[in-house]
Amino acid sequence: MKKISLLLIFGMLATSISLQAQRYLKPQFTSVTVTPKINYANNYTWLSMLSIGHTTKQALTLDLYTPPPSDTVKKRPLVLYLHGGNFLPPNLSGSSSYSTQDSSDVEFCTRLAKLGYVAAAVDYRIGWNPADARFDVREGTIINASYRGVQDVRSAVRFFKANAATYGVDTTQIVVWGESTGAYIALASAVLDSFKKVANTKYPIGKFFFSAALGGGEMAYDSIGGKWVNGDPNGTQFGVAIPQTILTPTGDTLSIPNNPANTSNYQMTVNLGGAIGDLSWIDKNTKPILSFQSPYDLFAPYDDNTLLVPTATGAQPVIRVQGAHLIQRAMDSLGNNNVFAKVNPASDPYAASFKGRSEGYKGLFPILGDTITDSSPWFFWGATTPNAAASQATCPRCTPTRARLYIDTIMGVFAPRACVTLNLSCASAVSAGSRLVQFTVDLDTLKLGPTDSLLIGGDFTSPQWTPTSFRLKQVGTSSLYRITLRVAPVDPTKGDTIQYKFVKNNWVGSCLTCTNEQISGTCGGLGIGNRVAIIPYSADTVTPYVLPTYKYNTCTLSTVATQEVLSQNLVTIAPNPAYSSMRFETQGAEQIKSIDLYDLSGRLIQHNSKVDNFTFDMQRNGLPSGVYIAKITFPAGVLAKKVLFE
Repeated sequence: MKKISLLLIFGMLATSISLQAQRYLKPQFTSVTVTPKINYANNYTWLSMLSIGHTTKQALTLDLYTPPPSDTVKKRPLVLYLHGGNFLPPNLSGSSSYSTQDSSDVEFCTRLAKLGYVAAAVDYRIGWNPADARFDVREGTIINASYRGVQDVRSAVRFFKANAATYGVDTTQIVVWGESTGAYIALASAVLDSFKKVANTKYPIGKFFFSAALGGGEMAYDSIGGKWVNGDPNGTQFGVAIPQTILTPTGDTLSIPNNPANTSNYQMTVNLGGAIGDLSWIDKNTKPILSFQSPYDLFAPYDDNTLLVPTATGAQPVIRVQGAHLIQRAMDSLGNNNVFAKVNPASDPYAASFKGRSEGYKGLFPILGDTITDSSPWFFWGATTPNAAASQATCPRCTPTRARLYIDTIMGVFAPRACVTLNLSCASAVSAGSRLVQFTVDLDTLKLGPTDSLLIGGDFTSPQWTPTSFRLKQVGTSSLYRITLRVAPVDPTKGDTIQYKFVKNNWVGSCLTCTNEQISGTCGGLGIGNRVAIIPYSADTVTPYVLPTYKYNTCTLSTVATQEVLSQNLVTIAPNPAYSSMRFETQGAEQIKSIDLYDLSGRLIQHNSKVDNFTFDMQRNGLPSGVYIAKITFPAGVLAKKVLFE
């Protein structure tokens, strides 16, 4: 049984927070502070190869967007935003703009800062050869351009880790967000944890090797014979071209390290109209990816096809890639995007649209422009767009009003998913099944001592408690003591369980005089129970879920006597999922006493008493398909597991 992650907040505080005012979900500020052209790294660009035939050193900069100085939060999540541009300047790409000053870049970064993020529009090295008639030269130069982009975005991550206090960022809450070409970099950076992946592709095999006419070697090298060439994917090594790198003169510098002492990892990727170099690069270590893409994108394939890159001489076919549809299928198959399922539909303004478009994939939101050829409807011309007049001429429909409608949607989908992925302060407000749970104990004639508290915590897979202490409050002058806490998140489709116990440290009363005392020990330091409760999923995050009152009188427990919560490893269940029956088998020395089956509302639907055996075959007996909770009782305690009948 997967336990609930016990993020506990006092209920009265939780209910007083308005979703509309929640930081990172709704704008907190009406203005932001913009600091342009911050030098985050220096490195060698290949773009100058097209003019002088050699690489040259380039200062890499970013434009920083932060909440205003009045912001009291000192450690804020960070978004690195990567612009588009086809790895070429406008005069070579055929585009009217593409830089950190594009109006869409400015709009996204400004909105993020108003939500409470620190946002950085990051420039990166560009340059490849779209004019070469040889396909593998075009392919080789663009894969190297993408590799340099990966090094640059990771250098930007390390820059902020080295200067976290200066810029007020939390280095455990970083998102890399790419648009168009920037999305290719963001996706590659999310998955290239080893250079070996570049050479070992599957879709198709060996795509990044030159043809025999060009020697048949690799199109990109990290190192050869112990010498760094392009450098490692993080960009923390010096790299120099050698004879095998036929695209660059021998001896030209290709990479220099920036802030190499810091790590390059981050927590989330946003793909806005990009694709991945090879689907096989995604593995179980890939962090969550959220994708927005038009299914009819003319340039970046939505599924599996050859990438077409716009240039001044027309669209050039360069490389076979896989788009958002296949990316999200792969992510879901590995469970990498499961965190997105925590988002409560009631707290997600675009839940209905997401459900209708995503085909069930947790991180896929297809964007449909107003024409079938409109693959970037969020892009618009505006005051900050370089070459704005040319932009307006080439795309007269790309108005600010139209584009901002799409940006509204993109931000609305992103915000709650970032809350749960980054574990931001807004996470409990949007978590699916996040519930207020009311715990009550009736002390009867006993009294609560000044240091008594309610402890809630634990783990089904471990005998150790990891409790967080919360003080119960007396209900009026009665014998009831109560607390309401927010437990988040409950599995959004299956419900879940929690374990808890009441602990008394200094209760006073006549318990020691009873002849039928059921709990051993003295009045000081006794604990009432290790309890297991089934918390069903509900879209209602405001109304408390009331657990049965636990009544303790001076001599007896009115509910079931204390049951120890046992290890999950004690019982195996197979097959699970099952169609007709499943076998429960204990791995321990004690026999199973009973097995009770509950639905996710907490209703007992099957009671199997007097099992008294090491195995038990549970029959379906006409139960509907779905998830159930099996409570398995032993002489020494109890454990609970999820089971599924298909």
